[in-house]
Amino acid sequence: MGKGLNGKELGKGIRQRKDGRYETRIYNPGTQKYVSLYDTNLQRLKKTRDDALLYAY
Repeated sequence: MGKGLNGKELGKGIRQRKDGRYETRIYNPGTQKYVSLYDTNLQRLKKTRDDALLYAY
């Protein structure tokens, strides 16, 4: 589980960068590469990640 700058648990695979943005990495099996997703809003990042995972597999 990743943690935010204040020590709060963010969820699996999510971390908060020093500039305040949240980051998650997902694996794209089609290209066999990892893709980083960034956002300043945690809920929006989780939704984007879930949407991207639906289309990746």
